[in-house]
Amino acid sequence: MSNEVTIILNLLHPNQMRMVQEAKRFNVANCGRRFGKSKMAVNLLCEPALEGKPAGYFTPTYKLLEGTFNECLSTLSPIITKKHDNQFIQLATGGIIEFWSLDNPQ
Repeated sequence: MSNEVTIILNLLHPNQMRMVQEAKRFNVANCGRRFGKSKMAVNLLCEPALEGKPAGYFTPTYKLLEGTFNECLSTLSPIITKKHDNQFIQLATGGIIEFWSLDNPQ
């Protein structure tokens, strides 16, 4: 019996793939609604966490965290070892995804 788990990330469309492949240290995404920024963000958060690395997601307000937090939670559910509200998700790989809102200094 194998303990192997398969995690399926979002399939990115060609323009999203181009953005990911051409990304540098600092990036700005000027895209309209329905481009798939959130879906792309889920992949960009999950990939390093699956490799045992930390990742962080920052939004202007706390309310904007929830959707991405829930998508990451759903995607990574088989390997989550610890989670706390909309603050972090820790994985069996050793990776962690932290979620921060910038509307409160604390």
